[in-house]
Amino acid sequence: MWKIKEYIRKIKNLIRWAPIIWRDHDWDYHFIYEMLKHKLTFTEKFIREKGYHMFNTEDADSIVKAIELINKVQNEYYLDKYLSEATEWTKEGIDKAVEEHDKVKQELFQHLNDNIEKWWD
Repeated sequence: MWKIKEYIRKIKNLIRWAPIIWRDHDWDYHFIYEMLKHKLTFTEKFIREKGYHMFNTEDADSIVKAIELINKVQNEYYLDKYLSEATEWTKEGIDKAVEEHDKVKQELFQHLNDNIEKWWD
């Protein structure tokens, strides 16, 4: 019986990944972040709803933080914010936005480094 359940689970997994894989392209980092973001979304939901370990809620919240950081990096939040708010674009302003982008990217990877091995059940 467990083999049938496992087979069904794997089919469902293929179905939920199909749209993400369908939209994937190999030419841009955006799609790498997209894959990671979806994997973390699935993991967060599982840990939050079915997690059996003591800190499942905290771990799920930590995954949400990682997803939020991915969104900022993936969407180039600080550069977009600067370009949409500045009345006049300057090299200094763009450099500062790029610096903020790099800080968020470093924060993301440090957060993953510090927490990813905790995100299991």
